[in-house]
Amino acid sequence: MTRLRLIILGGIVLALLAVSGLWQWRAHERDGRAALKRGLVALDKGDARAARIELMNAIKGNPRSVAARVAQARALAELGDGAGAQTEVARARTLGASPAQTRAVMAQALLLEGHGQAAMEEAQANDIADGQKLPAARIAARAAMALGDTGRAQAMLADTLARNPNDAESWIDLGRLRLATGDQAGAIGAAERAVALSPNDAKALTLRAELVRSQYGLTASLPWFDRVLKANPDSVPALEQYAATLADAGQAEHMLSLTRRILGLDPGNARAWMMQAVMAARADDYDLARRLLARTQGRLDGEPATRLLRGVLHIEDGNGVLAAQALVPLVEDQPDNRVARTLLARAYYMAGDFASAATILAPIVAQRDADPYVLTLAARAQEGLGDRALADDMLIRAAWPVRARRRLRQPARWDAGRRAAGQQRHGAGEYSLYPSTAQYRAGGGGGAPCGDAEQRQSRRARRMDHSRRCAGGGGTDWRSGACL
Repeated sequence: MTRLRLIILGGIVLALLAVSGLWQWRAHERDGRAALKRGLVALDKGDARAARIELMNAIKGNPRSVAARVAQARALAELGDGAGAQTEVARARTLGASPAQTRAVMAQALLLEGHGQAAMEEAQANDIADGQKLPAARIAARAAMALGDTGRAQAMLADTLARNPNDAESWIDLGRLRLATGDQAGAIGAAERAVALSPNDAKALTLRAELVRSQYGLTASLPWFDRVLKANPDSVPALEQYAATLADAGQAEHMLSLTRRILGLDPGNARAWMMQAVMAARADDYDLARRLLARTQGRLDGEPATRLLRGVLHIEDGNGVLAAQALVPLVEDQPDNRVARTLLARAYYMAGDFASAATILAPIVAQRDADPYVLTLAARAQEGLGDRALADDMLIRAAWPVRARRRLRQPARWDAGRRAAGQQRHGAGEYSLYPSTAQYRAGGGGGAPCGDAEQRQSRRARRMDHSRRCAGGGGTDWRSGACL
Protein backbone atom coordinates (compact mmCIF):
# COMPACT_ATOMS: atom_id res chain seq x y z
CA MET A 1 0.00 0.00 0.00
CA THR A 2 2.85 2.36 0.87
CA ARG A 3 4.57 1.68 -2.45
CA LEU A 4 1.35 2.43 -4.35
CA ARG A 5 0.99 5.76 -2.55
CA LEU A 6 4.56 6.68 -3.44
CA ILE A 7 3.93 5.87 -7.10
CA ILE A 8 0.77 7.96 -7.11
CA LEU A 9 2.50 10.88 -5.42
CA GLY A 10 5.42 10.67 -7.87
CA GLY A 11 3.02 10.71 -10.80
CA ILE A 12 1.26 13.75 -9.42
CA VAL A 13 4.56 15.57 -8.94
CA LEU A 14 5.66 14.75 -12.51
CA ALA A 15 2.33 15.90 -13.87
CA LEU A 16 2.60 19.18 -11.96
CA LEU A 17 6.14 19.71 -13.25
CA ALA A 18 4.99 19.03 -16.82
CA VAL A 19 2.10 21.46 -16.48
CA SER A 20 4.42 24.07 -14.98
CA GLY A 21 6.93 23.62 -17.78
CA LEU A 22 4.18 23.86 -20.39
CA TRP A 23 2.84 27.00 -18.75
CA GLN A 24 6.29 28.60 -18.70
CA TRP A 25 6.89 27.62 -22.33
CA ARG A 26 3.57 29.13 -23.39
CA ALA A 27 4.34 32.25 -21.36
CA HIS A 28 7.71 32.60 -23.09
CA GLU A 29 6.12 32.09 -26.48
CA ARG A 30 3.29 34.45 -25.69
CA ASP A 31 5.51 37.34 -24.61
CA GLY A 32 8.04 36.77 -27.41
CA ARG A 33 11.05 35.94 -25.25
CA ALA A 34 11.59 32.48 -26.77
CA ALA A 35 11.23 33.80 -30.32
CA LEU A 36 13.66 36.63 -29.52
CA LYS A 37 16.22 34.12 -28.26
CA ARG A 38 15.88 32.00 -31.40
CA GLY A 39 16.14 35.10 -33.58
CA LEU A 40 19.36 36.23 -31.91
CA VAL A 41 20.86 32.75 -32.31
CA ALA A 42 19.95 32.78 -36.02
CA LEU A 43 21.54 36.22 -36.41
CA ASP A 44 24.74 35.02 -34.78
CA LYS A 45 24.81 32.09 -37.23
CA GLY A 46 24.40 34.47 -40.18
CA ASP A 47 20.89 33.26 -41.08
CA ALA A 48 19.17 36.63 -41.32
CA ARG A 49 16.16 35.21 -43.15
CA ALA A 50 15.27 32.79 -40.34
CA ALA A 51 16.06 35.49 -37.78
CA ARG A 52 13.64 37.87 -39.45
CA ILE A 53 10.75 35.39 -39.07
CA GLU A 54 11.54 34.63 -35.42
CA LEU A 55 11.88 38.32 -34.60
CA MET A 56 8.56 39.08 -36.27
CA ASN A 57 7.00 36.59 -33.83
CA ALA A 58 8.91 38.20 -30.96
CA ILE A 59 7.59 41.65 -31.88
CA LYS A 60 4.08 40.24 -32.26
CA GLY A 61 4.33 38.82 -28.74
CA ASN A 62 5.75 42.04 -27.29
CA PRO A 63 5.47 45.07 -29.61
CA ARG A 64 7.33 47.24 -27.09
CA SER A 65 10.42 45.04 -26.93
CA VAL A 66 13.41 47.26 -27.70
CA ALA A 67 15.75 44.29 -28.07
CA ALA A 68 13.47 42.65 -30.63
CA ARG A 69 13.19 45.87 -32.64
CA VAL A 70 16.95 46.41 -32.74
CA ALA A 71 17.60 42.77 -33.67
CA GLN A 72 14.96 42.98 -36.40
CA ALA A 73 16.67 46.08 -37.77
CA ARG A 74 19.94 44.13 -37.94
CA ALA A 75 18.23 41.24 -39.75
CA LEU A 76 16.55 43.54 -42.28
CA ALA A 77 19.81 45.38 -42.93
CA GLU A 78 21.57 42.05 -43.60
CA LEU A 79 18.79 41.21 -46.07
CA GLY A 80 19.29 44.52 -47.87
CA ASP A 81 16.06 46.15 -46.70
CA GLY A 82 17.40 49.56 -45.74
CA ALA A 83 14.01 51.23 -45.41
CA GLY A 84 12.67 48.49 -43.15
CA ALA A 85 15.78 48.56 -40.98
CA GLN A 86 15.60 52.33 -40.67
CA THR A 87 11.96 52.08 -39.59
CA GLU A 88 12.74 49.50 -36.90
CA VAL A 89 15.61 51.59 -35.52
CA ALA A 90 13.35 54.63 -35.34
CA ARG A 91 10.71 52.61 -33.45
CA ALA A 92 13.34 51.22 -31.08
CA ARG A 93 14.59 54.71 -30.31
CA THR A 94 11.02 55.88 -29.72
CA LEU A 95 10.60 53.02 -27.24
CA GLY A 96 13.72 54.10 -25.37
CA ALA A 97 16.68 52.57 -27.17
CA SER A 98 19.85 54.60 -26.84
CA PRO A 99 21.13 56.12 -30.10
CA ALA A 100 24.61 55.03 -29.04
CA GLN A 101 23.49 51.38 -29.21
CA THR A 102 21.89 51.74 -32.64
CA ARG A 103 24.39 53.90 -34.55
CA ALA A 104 25.90 51.02 -36.54
CA VAL A 105 22.64 49.49 -37.74
CA MET A 106 21.20 52.92 -38.57
CA ALA A 107 24.33 53.75 -40.57
CA GLN A 108 23.99 50.46 -42.45
CA ALA A 109 20.34 51.20 -43.21
CA LEU A 110 21.17 54.69 -44.49
CA LEU A 111 23.92 53.28 -46.68
CA LEU A 112 21.53 50.74 -48.19
CA GLU A 113 19.18 53.61 -48.99
CA GLY A 114 21.96 55.39 -50.87
CA HIS A 115 22.65 58.06 -48.27
CA GLY A 116 26.41 57.64 -48.05
CA GLN A 117 27.23 60.90 -46.31
CA ALA A 118 24.49 60.44 -43.72
CA ALA A 119 25.71 56.91 -43.09
CA MET A 120 29.25 58.21 -42.60
CA GLU A 121 28.07 60.78 -40.06
CA GLU A 122 26.04 58.19 -38.16
CA ALA A 123 28.90 55.67 -38.10
CA GLN A 124 31.40 58.27 -36.85
CA ALA A 125 29.25 59.80 -34.11
CA ASN A 126 31.03 60.52 -30.82
CA ASP A 127 28.64 58.53 -28.62
CA ILE A 128 28.93 55.07 -30.16
CA ALA A 129 28.87 52.32 -27.54
CA ASP A 130 31.97 50.18 -27.14
CA GLY A 131 30.20 47.07 -28.41
CA GLN A 132 29.13 48.90 -31.56
CA LYS A 133 32.46 50.49 -32.53
CA LEU A 134 33.67 47.60 -34.70
CA PRO A 135 30.53 47.29 -36.86
CA ALA A 136 30.33 51.09 -37.06
CA ALA A 137 33.93 51.24 -38.30
CA ARG A 138 33.12 48.70 -41.03
CA ILE A 139 30.07 50.71 -42.14
CA ALA A 140 32.14 53.91 -42.21
CA ALA A 141 34.64 52.24 -44.55
CA ARG A 142 31.80 51.01 -46.78
CA ALA A 143 30.35 54.51 -46.84
CA ALA A 144 33.72 55.89 -47.95
CA MET A 145 33.76 53.32 -50.75
CA ALA A 146 30.23 54.30 -51.77
CA LEU A 147 31.29 57.96 -51.86
CA GLY A 148 34.22 57.07 -54.14
CA ASP A 149 36.94 57.80 -51.59
CA THR A 150 38.80 54.50 -51.92
CA GLY A 151 41.94 55.83 -50.27
CA ARG A 152 40.05 56.79 -47.15
CA ALA A 153 38.22 53.46 -47.15
CA GLN A 154 41.54 51.63 -47.41
CA ALA A 155 42.95 53.60 -44.48
CA MET A 156 39.83 52.94 -42.38
CA LEU A 157 39.96 49.21 -43.00
CA ALA A 158 43.69 49.09 -42.27
CA ASP A 159 43.06 50.79 -38.93
CA THR A 160 40.14 48.46 -38.15
CA LEU A 161 42.20 45.37 -38.93
CA ALA A 162 45.13 46.65 -36.89
CA ARG A 163 42.79 46.78 -33.91
CA ASN A 164 40.84 43.61 -34.80
CA PRO A 165 43.07 41.35 -36.93
CA ASN A 166 40.71 38.37 -36.62
CA ASP A 167 37.56 40.12 -37.81
CA ALA A 168 36.48 38.15 -40.89
CA GLU A 169 33.94 40.76 -42.05
CA SER A 170 36.60 43.45 -42.22
CA TRP A 171 38.78 41.14 -44.33
CA ILE A 172 35.81 40.57 -46.64
CA ASP A 173 35.29 44.31 -47.00
CA LEU A 174 38.99 44.77 -47.71
CA GLY A 175 38.83 42.05 -50.37
CA ARG A 176 35.86 43.77 -52.01
CA LEU A 177 37.67 47.10 -51.96
CA ARG A 178 40.81 45.63 -53.50
CA LEU A 179 38.78 43.85 -56.16
CA ALA A 180 36.98 47.10 -57.03
CA THR A 181 40.31 48.92 -57.40
CA GLY A 182 41.86 46.21 -59.58
CA ASP A 183 44.16 44.68 -56.96
CA GLN A 184 43.20 41.08 -57.60
CA ALA A 185 46.21 39.58 -55.82
CA GLY A 186 45.43 41.64 -52.72
CA ALA A 187 41.76 40.67 -52.95
CA ILE A 188 42.70 36.98 -53.10
CA GLY A 189 44.88 37.36 -50.01
CA ALA A 190 42.09 39.09 -48.08
CA ALA A 191 39.52 36.50 -49.16
CA GLU A 192 41.77 33.62 -48.14
CA ARG A 193 42.29 35.21 -44.71
CA ALA A 194 38.53 35.68 -44.31
CA VAL A 195 37.83 32.05 -45.23
CA ALA A 196 40.54 30.87 -42.84
CA LEU A 197 38.97 32.88 -40.00
CA SER A 198 35.39 31.91 -40.80
CA PRO A 199 35.24 28.76 -42.99
CA ASN A 200 31.44 28.67 -43.10
CA ASP A 201 30.82 32.36 -43.72
CA ALA A 202 28.73 32.66 -46.89
CA LYS A 203 30.05 36.15 -47.67
CA ALA A 204 33.69 35.07 -47.42
CA LEU A 205 33.10 31.96 -49.52
CA THR A 206 31.17 33.93 -52.15
CA LEU A 207 34.03 36.41 -52.50
CA ARG A 208 36.52 33.56 -52.85
CA ALA A 209 34.30 31.89 -55.46
CA GLU A 210 34.13 35.11 -57.51
CA LEU A 211 37.91 35.46 -57.40
CA VAL A 212 38.44 31.84 -58.45
CA ARG A 213 36.02 32.46 -61.32
CA SER A 214 38.00 35.44 -62.59
CA GLN A 215 41.37 33.75 -62.02
CA TYR A 216 40.79 30.17 -63.16
CA GLY A 217 37.53 30.26 -65.09
CA LEU A 218 33.88 29.43 -64.72
CA THR A 219 34.09 25.69 -64.10
CA ALA A 220 36.77 26.03 -61.44
CA SER A 221 34.53 28.30 -59.37
CA LEU A 222 31.51 25.98 -59.27
CA PRO A 223 32.76 23.84 -56.33
CA TRP A 224 33.26 27.03 -54.33
CA PHE A 225 29.67 28.11 -55.00
CA ASP A 226 28.50 24.64 -53.96
CA ARG A 227 30.43 25.13 -50.73
CA VAL A 228 28.69 28.48 -50.18
CA LEU A 229 25.24 26.94 -50.55
CA LYS A 230 26.20 24.09 -48.24
CA ALA A 231 27.08 26.68 -45.59
CA ASN A 232 23.99 28.82 -46.25
CA PRO A 233 21.44 27.41 -48.73
CA ASP A 234 19.33 30.58 -48.59
CA SER A 235 22.07 33.15 -49.32
CA VAL A 236 20.47 35.17 -52.11
CA PRO A 237 23.69 37.05 -53.10
CA ALA A 238 25.51 33.72 -53.44
CA LEU A 239 22.64 32.24 -55.45
CA GLU A 240 22.74 35.27 -57.77
CA GLN A 241 26.46 34.88 -58.41
CA TYR A 242 26.14 31.12 -58.85
CA ALA A 243 23.30 31.52 -61.36
CA ALA A 244 25.26 34.13 -63.32
CA THR A 245 28.28 31.82 -63.44
CA LEU A 246 26.17 28.93 -64.68
CA ALA A 247 24.65 31.17 -67.37
CA ASP A 248 28.10 32.17 -68.61
CA ALA A 249 29.14 28.50 -68.52
CA GLY A 250 26.21 27.53 -70.74
CA GLN A 251 24.33 25.57 -68.08
CA ALA A 252 21.00 27.25 -68.75
CA GLU A 253 18.77 24.63 -67.14
CA HIS A 254 20.68 24.69 -63.85
CA MET A 255 20.77 28.50 -63.97
CA LEU A 256 16.99 28.70 -64.42
CA SER A 257 16.42 26.39 -61.46
CA LEU A 258 18.57 28.67 -59.29
CA THR A 259 16.71 31.80 -60.43
CA ARG A 260 13.42 30.13 -59.50
CA ARG A 261 14.93 29.32 -56.12
CA ILE A 262 15.96 32.96 -55.72
CA LEU A 263 12.44 34.12 -56.57
CA GLY A 264 11.05 31.67 -54.04
CA LEU A 265 13.16 33.34 -51.35
CA ASP A 266 12.84 36.87 -52.70
CA PRO A 267 9.87 37.18 -55.09
CA GLY A 268 10.81 40.67 -56.22
CA ASN A 269 14.47 39.93 -56.94
CA ALA A 270 15.31 42.00 -60.01
CA ARG A 271 18.51 40.13 -60.89
CA ALA A 272 16.70 36.81 -61.12
CA TRP A 273 14.19 38.28 -63.58
CA MET A 274 17.05 39.90 -65.50
CA MET A 275 18.93 36.63 -65.84
CA GLN A 276 15.82 34.90 -67.12
CA ALA A 277 15.26 37.73 -69.59
CA VAL A 278 18.80 37.36 -70.95
CA MET A 279 18.36 33.62 -71.38
CA ALA A 280 15.11 34.21 -73.24
CA ALA A 281 16.89 36.67 -75.55
CA ARG A 282 19.65 34.13 -76.13
CA ALA A 283 16.95 31.67 -77.19
CA ASP A 284 15.56 34.32 -79.60
CA ASP A 285 12.30 34.52 -77.61
CA TYR A 286 12.26 38.30 -77.52
CA ASP A 287 8.63 38.69 -76.45
CA LEU A 288 9.31 36.61 -73.35
CA ALA A 289 12.53 38.56 -72.75
CA ARG A 290 10.56 41.83 -72.77
CA ARG A 291 7.99 40.51 -70.30
CA LEU A 292 10.65 39.23 -67.95
CA LEU A 293 12.66 42.44 -68.19
CA ALA A 294 9.53 44.44 -67.32
CA ARG A 295 9.36 42.56 -64.01
CA THR A 296 12.59 44.21 -62.88
CA GLN A 297 10.48 47.39 -62.61
CA GLY A 298 13.39 49.53 -63.76
CA ARG A 299 15.58 48.76 -60.73
CA LEU A 300 18.49 47.68 -62.93
CA ASP A 301 18.05 50.19 -65.75
CA GLY A 302 21.30 51.96 -64.94
CA GLU A 303 23.40 48.81 -65.30
CA PRO A 304 25.31 48.01 -68.50
CA ALA A 305 23.76 44.57 -68.99
CA THR A 306 20.24 46.03 -68.88
CA ARG A 307 21.09 48.78 -71.33
CA LEU A 308 22.64 46.27 -73.70
CA LEU A 309 19.63 43.96 -73.49
CA ARG A 310 17.19 46.82 -74.07
CA GLY A 311 19.19 47.89 -77.09
CA VAL A 312 19.08 44.37 -78.52
CA LEU A 313 15.32 44.12 -77.96
CA HIS A 314 14.67 47.48 -79.64
CA ILE A 315 16.82 46.47 -82.60
CA GLU A 316 14.81 43.26 -82.92
CA ASP A 317 11.68 45.45 -82.91
CA GLY A 318 13.18 47.50 -85.73
CA ASN A 319 13.21 50.67 -83.60
CA GLY A 320 16.63 52.18 -84.10
CA VAL A 321 15.80 55.41 -82.24
CA LEU A 322 14.89 53.67 -78.96
CA ALA A 323 17.82 51.28 -79.35
CA ALA A 324 20.19 54.24 -79.69
CA GLN A 325 18.70 55.89 -76.60
CA ALA A 326 19.41 52.74 -74.60
CA LEU A 327 22.93 52.19 -75.96
CA VAL A 328 24.38 55.72 -76.02
CA PRO A 329 24.92 55.91 -72.22
CA LEU A 330 26.55 52.47 -72.28
CA VAL A 331 29.02 53.42 -75.02
CA GLU A 332 29.80 56.68 -73.22
CA ASP A 333 30.58 54.76 -70.02
CA GLN A 334 32.40 51.92 -71.78
CA PRO A 335 33.98 53.23 -74.97
CA ASP A 336 35.97 50.01 -75.45
CA ASN A 337 32.91 47.75 -75.37
CA ARG A 338 32.86 46.53 -78.98
CA VAL A 339 29.49 44.82 -78.72
CA ALA A 340 27.75 47.94 -77.44
CA ARG A 341 29.51 50.16 -79.97
CA THR A 342 28.58 47.91 -82.89
CA LEU A 343 24.96 47.61 -81.79
CA LEU A 344 24.73 51.38 -81.40
CA ALA A 345 26.05 51.80 -84.93
CA ARG A 346 23.46 49.31 -86.12
CA ALA A 347 20.75 51.33 -84.33
CA TYR A 348 21.94 54.57 -85.92
CA TYR A 349 22.01 52.89 -89.34
CA MET A 350 18.45 51.62 -88.87
CA ALA A 351 17.35 55.13 -87.91
CA GLY A 352 19.01 56.60 -91.01
CA ASP A 353 21.70 58.47 -89.09
CA PHE A 354 24.61 57.31 -91.27
CA ALA A 355 27.06 59.93 -90.01
CA SER A 356 26.65 58.84 -86.39
CA ALA A 357 26.93 55.19 -87.39
CA ALA A 358 30.22 55.87 -89.20
CA THR A 359 31.57 57.90 -86.27
CA ILE A 360 30.74 55.22 -83.72
CA LEU A 361 32.38 52.50 -85.82
CA ALA A 362 35.50 54.50 -86.66
CA PRO A 363 37.63 53.28 -83.69
CA ILE A 364 36.88 49.65 -84.56
CA VAL A 365 37.33 50.08 -88.31
CA ALA A 366 40.74 51.65 -87.66
CA GLN A 367 41.96 48.40 -86.14
CA ARG A 368 43.54 45.80 -88.40
CA ASP A 369 41.45 42.99 -86.90
CA ALA A 370 38.05 44.62 -87.50
CA ASP A 371 35.59 41.82 -88.19
CA PRO A 372 33.57 41.48 -91.43
CA TYR A 373 30.26 42.54 -89.96
CA VAL A 374 31.66 45.80 -88.58
CA LEU A 375 33.37 46.56 -91.88
CA THR A 376 30.23 45.77 -93.87
CA LEU A 377 28.08 47.94 -91.61
CA ALA A 378 30.62 50.76 -91.84
CA ALA A 379 30.58 50.38 -95.64
CA ARG A 380 26.79 50.72 -95.70
CA ALA A 381 27.07 53.88 -93.57
CA GLN A 382 29.62 55.34 -96.03
CA GLU A 383 27.30 54.49 -98.92
CA GLY A 384 24.54 56.36 -97.11
CA LEU A 385 26.90 59.34 -96.88
CA GLY A 386 27.66 59.07 -100.59
CA ASP A 387 31.29 57.92 -100.29
CA ARG A 388 31.17 54.80 -102.46
CA ALA A 389 34.96 54.60 -102.88
CA LEU A 390 35.52 54.30 -99.13
CA ALA A 391 32.64 51.85 -98.89
CA ASP A 392 34.24 49.63 -101.59
CA ASP A 393 37.53 49.66 -99.71
CA MET A 394 35.77 48.51 -96.54
CA LEU A 395 33.93 45.77 -98.41
CA ILE A 396 37.24 44.48 -99.76
CA ARG A 397 38.61 44.41 -96.23
CA ALA A 398 35.49 42.56 -95.08
CA ALA A 399 36.02 39.97 -97.82
CA TRP A 400 39.57 39.23 -96.62
CA PRO A 401 39.81 40.27 -92.98
CA VAL A 402 42.98 40.25 -90.92
CA ARG A 403 42.48 37.86 -88.05
CA ALA A 404 43.83 38.87 -84.67
CA ARG A 405 45.36 36.28 -82.39
CA ARG A 406 42.59 34.51 -80.55
CA ARG A 407 42.18 35.84 -77.05
CA LEU A 408 41.35 33.80 -74.02
CA ARG A 409 37.62 33.61 -73.39
CA GLN A 410 36.66 36.11 -70.74
CA PRO A 411 33.34 35.53 -68.97
CA ALA A 412 30.82 38.34 -69.05
CA ARG A 413 29.53 39.42 -65.64
CA TRP A 414 25.94 40.16 -64.62
CA ASP A 415 27.20 42.80 -62.29
CA ALA A 416 29.20 44.41 -65.21
CA GLY A 417 28.49 47.90 -63.90
CA ARG A 418 31.20 47.47 -61.25
CA ARG A 419 33.93 46.67 -63.82
CA ALA A 420 36.12 49.23 -65.52
CA ALA A 421 35.36 50.06 -69.12
CA GLY A 422 38.74 48.85 -70.24
CA GLN A 423 37.93 45.39 -68.94
CA GLN A 424 34.80 45.11 -71.06
CA ARG A 425 36.29 44.49 -74.48
CA HIS A 426 34.46 42.16 -76.81
CA GLY A 427 36.33 41.02 -79.87
CA ALA A 428 37.27 37.95 -81.82
CA GLY A 429 37.15 34.88 -79.62
CA GLU A 430 35.70 36.66 -76.56
CA TYR A 431 32.57 35.61 -74.75
CA SER A 432 29.54 37.82 -75.32
CA LEU A 433 26.71 38.35 -72.87
CA TYR A 434 24.04 37.97 -75.55
CA PRO A 435 25.61 35.59 -78.09
CA SER A 436 22.51 35.01 -80.21
CA THR A 437 22.42 38.68 -81.23
CA ALA A 438 25.29 40.69 -79.84
CA GLN A 439 27.94 38.17 -80.75
CA TYR A 440 27.43 39.10 -84.36
CA ARG A 441 28.55 36.83 -87.16
CA ALA A 442 28.96 37.55 -90.86
CA GLY A 443 29.66 35.54 -93.94
CA GLY A 444 33.00 35.77 -95.70
CA GLY A 445 34.85 35.68 -92.41
CA GLY A 446 37.28 33.11 -93.59
CA GLY A 447 38.70 30.16 -91.77
CA ALA A 448 42.06 28.48 -91.94
CA PRO A 449 44.32 29.44 -94.83
CA CYS A 450 44.09 27.34 -97.98
CA GLY A 451 46.76 24.83 -98.82
CA ASP A 452 48.28 26.67 -101.79
CA ALA A 453 48.26 30.06 -103.47
CA GLU A 454 45.75 29.09 -106.17
CA GLN A 455 43.18 27.92 -103.66
CA ARG A 456 43.69 31.03 -101.54
CA GLN A 457 43.18 33.25 -104.60
CA SER A 458 40.01 31.35 -105.53
CA ARG A 459 38.57 31.70 -102.03
CA ARG A 460 39.40 35.42 -101.93
CA ALA A 461 37.65 35.93 -105.28
CA ARG A 462 34.51 34.20 -104.03
CA ARG A 463 34.43 36.36 -100.92
CA MET A 464 34.94 39.58 -102.85
CA ASP A 465 32.15 38.55 -105.20
CA HIS A 466 29.90 37.89 -102.20
CA SER A 467 30.57 41.37 -100.80
CA ARG A 468 29.95 43.04 -104.16
CA ARG A 469 26.67 41.18 -104.57
CA CYS A 470 25.64 42.40 -101.12
CA ALA A 471 26.62 45.96 -102.04
CA GLY A 472 23.29 46.62 -103.71
CA GLY A 473 21.36 45.58 -100.61
CA GLY A 474 21.57 46.31 -96.93
CA GLY A 475 24.77 44.48 -96.14
CA THR A 476 25.31 41.06 -94.68
CA ASP A 477 22.92 39.44 -92.22
CA TRP A 478 24.46 39.46 -88.74
CA ARG A 479 23.54 35.82 -88.09
CA SER A 480 23.65 33.85 -91.33
CA GLY A 481 25.98 35.91 -93.53
CA ALA A 482 23.37 36.17 -96.30
CA CYS A 483 22.81 39.44 -98.18
CA LEU A 484 20.24 41.72 -96.59
